[in-house]
Amino acid sequence: MKKKVIIIIIAAFLIIIFAIFGYQQSNDNNSFGKAKVPAAVQRWRPLVSEIANKYGVGNYTEVLLAIICQESGGGDGTNDIMQSSESEGLSPNAIQDPQESLNVGIKYFKSIVDYANKKKCDFATIIQSYNFGQGYVDYVASHGGKSTKELVVAFASAHGGSYGDKSYYDHVMRYVDVTSTGGASGSSQSPLSNYDSLIKTAEQFQGQPYVFGGDSPSTGFDCSGLTQWVYGQNGIKLPRTAQEQYDSTSKVAPGDVKPGDLVFFTATYQCGDYITHVGIYVGNNTMYQSGGHGIGYTSLNNSFWQQHLAGYGRVRN
Repeated sequence: MKKKVIIIIIAAFLIIIFAIFGYQQSNDNNSFGKAKVPAAVQRWRPLVSEIANKYGVGNYTEVLLAIICQESGGGDGTNDIMQSSESEGLSPNAIQDPQESLNVGIKYFKSIVDYANKKKCDFATIIQSYNFGQGYVDYVASHGGKSTKELVVAFASAHGGSYGDKSYYDHVMRYVDVTSTGGASGSSQSPLSNYDSLIKTAEQFQGQPYVFGGDSPSTGFDCSGLTQWVYGQNGIKLPRTAQEQYDSTSKVAPGDVKPGDLVFFTATYQCGDYITHVGIYVGNNTMYQSGGHGIGYTSLNNSFWQQHLAGYGRVRN
């Protein structure tokens, strides 16, 4: 009897562990490749996953591990493993607790992601800005939204020439295997091959009203319910909410957006998520969406949508 009780306790413990780590893994949508880092960095994966999910950047877990590898010299160079001290206005390596370094560093990374998305800048800008600071986001945004080597050099030169690491993006991404995802920024992935079928599926609901919580023809559709159902009918599985769809897609620079990509918005209403609305990009700065005026085409030139635009994402065929 005692042995049976012990077995039950062990089984319950394993279920709890699976639930915890299974949930974390489900939120680590790997849109950017797989980190190829040494064991000294890999040991931080569970904590990185936990903190990244807490701040809503779980899909960047692999990239964050690569940043840790770069900042810590392979995991053994410093206790401030994300070199987070400066982001708090402290002297370099002032933080001596690795867990504090992770929390501060990932929180700072989240702020850069949000700001870069708001400014419609690309993935490379996000990575380089972890080293250069948010000022680089503004600089790239004023030069087309896409980070280039020329912009990196020009920005560093404007700050004294020896400012930061001018090859930071390359130094971080050498620790990421992007072959399994088609590239880090998402722009190298192919746009939808079945776009015509997808938009034809969507158009059958044109003119119907927006229904909060709706996710099928029988209930009506809210924004993410429409995109989930339409893409699903065309063989592409999307998660349910706008935030989850944003997290699961590869980010696309404004200059690379194609029909069939998703367009995301923030703060369109009050809720706990950063992303609050999603539509289907159809070209000519227009989207197809389920919104306050019903289901149909809407111009992205509208001042409301411009104010709340968060960025674009590409789904996988």
